[in-house]
Amino acid sequence: MGIEAFSAAMHARKFPLDFPGHFIDGAWIQDPKAEALQGSFNPSRGEPIGRVLLSRKIIEAGIESAEQAQKIISNTTLDTRINALGRLRQLITDYEPLVIEALCIEAGKARWEAEADFRASVQQLDSILAERQNIRQFLLGPVMLAWPGTEFELQPHGITLAFLPFSTPLATFVQCLSGALIAGSPLVLMPSSHAVLSGILFAYIVEKLDLAKGSVNIVFGNYQNFLKTLTDKRIQAVIYSGSREHCDAIRRDNTNALTRELLLQ
Repeated sequence: MGIEAFSAAMHARKFPLDFPGHFIDGAWIQDPKAEALQGSFNPSRGEPIGRVLLSRKIIEAGIESAEQAQKIISNTTLDTRINALGRLRQLITDYEPLVIEALCIEAGKARWEAEADFRASVQQLDSILAERQNIRQFLLGPVMLAWPGTEFELQPHGITLAFLPFSTPLATFVQCLSGALIAGSPLVLMPSSHAVLSGILFAYIVEKLDLAKGSVNIVFGNYQNFLKTLTDKRIQAVIYSGSREHCDAIRRDNTNALTRELLLQ
């Protein structure tokens, strides 16, 4: 469909939108045997916005793509990855009206609230870019104090799996992508099936970032799909924003995953 056609369809309110697929390994893919999940609805009008078609095969493809990208990412410098955040900042501002409109339609935000969310997300990227010369020191500060004079190298630890809620899609997208790029971790981002509009838009933005294939894979799903994906031991970092009940369940189910980092809100 492309971001221009997506923009035209959204402005014309041609809902429900055709589902373009999942963004994996730099391409949009679908599985003809995939099942439909409960989709996204306009909270003020109740009209369907779009739906997601998902299968286990799609999830496996996203993780496999991320795993294959680890070697490529480990050979890129931190400065190169931070430059990608600069391009992200530019792309988000290039598509500011489209991003704000998506937040208003899907998350049911008032325009002033969507604009405030947008400004906060751009400011977060600005803060990171302003400190780009100090980020390595921030990350290695404690260990450099413990072993002064020793040379250290940052290496990615594994795949990051992050959930994109419909309530704060832009802020979560910026936070997760920034963290993964700084850490040098391939990212599997799972937008909620209730955040179809935002997820598709962010996938188009990622497509324009010119990252190595597999660095960021966007697989749409829901909480149950997210839990099932966590059974894959290749995932070494988990980012989830949701109910306390969900966060407690994820924490409880991962007590034996000693090397896995959990960021739960």
